Amino acid sequence: MASSSVFVGVVTHPRSRFHANGTHTATALVESLKELGVNADLLISDRNDYDPAVMGIDRSVLARSAIHQADLEHRWRRYLAAGGAAAARSGVADRFARAGMALKRLASRDSAAAIRLLNIDLSHLRLMEAAVGSGATWSLILEDDAGTSDARNTAETVNGLIAAMDTTDVRFVNLSESLSFEELGVAGLLAPAVDIPSVGPQLLRAIRPVTNTVCATLYRTSYLAVLRASIVHRGLVPIAPIDWRVNEVVMDLFDQGVLDSGSCVWVQPGVFVQQSMHGKP
Repeated sequence: MASSSVFVGVVTHPRSRFHANGTHTATALVESLKELGVNADLLISDRNDYDPAVMGIDRSVLARSAIHQADLEHRWRRYLAAGGAAAARSGVADRFARAGMALKRLASRDSAAAIRLLNIDLSHLRLMEAAVGSGATWSLILEDDAGTSDARNTAETVNGLIAAMDTTDVRFVNLSESLSFEELGVAGLLAPAVDIPSVGPQLLRAIRPVTNTVCATLYRTSYLAVLRASIVHRGLVPIAPIDWRVNEVVMDLFDQGVLDSGSCVWVQPGVFVQQSMHGKP
């Protein structure tokens, strides 16, 4: 594919209440990108790839997974606090909060919920693999509740972002209107990206790379290859939502110096509305 190319992938399932809308949104978006002269490929991942013969789930797996997710959430809070976003808990209060979160996660998750998370993981990994194989420079990974009221306008914004980011060190761009900055605790980490040409919505750089949900993210495909390889290397047990798997890799790559203050940009307001949180755009 040409240098101004994009792979679009959608995570969905026929029983999802957003399946029809998500499929329509992605198809219309790719058609609009092509009308703008962008080489665009589309893959809709709508299958369940979990195989119980390969990966069994019992109470010990659920318990390990609950503790693992609580540890990830604890580490993420400290990661944000280290960047100046918020004060971290310390001492006994921190240990109690961590234990309480593990119990909460264990109580809210059974084998059916764990299988659902694994199927979402596997769809994301399938799309990441296809994106890398496509040769596209950029990859837009959507979940099916990513909505937009104007596919043509969204395509123009995505096309503008690709052009604006091509010569930067940006590895990923958060495109969804999902959780607020206050809910995420990231407001103190974001500042206007004055070095990147405007594409309409405001662009914000992150002092250290931070994510929203994975509802709609534009990735440089070379980074997506690293992200996928890191998730695969860790394995899918313990089980955690894909958002937290991505956060785990982000934290590790930041600690290693692979990601830095130039790696992450947010679009504000989001180009896509996460309909499971905010309804139709």
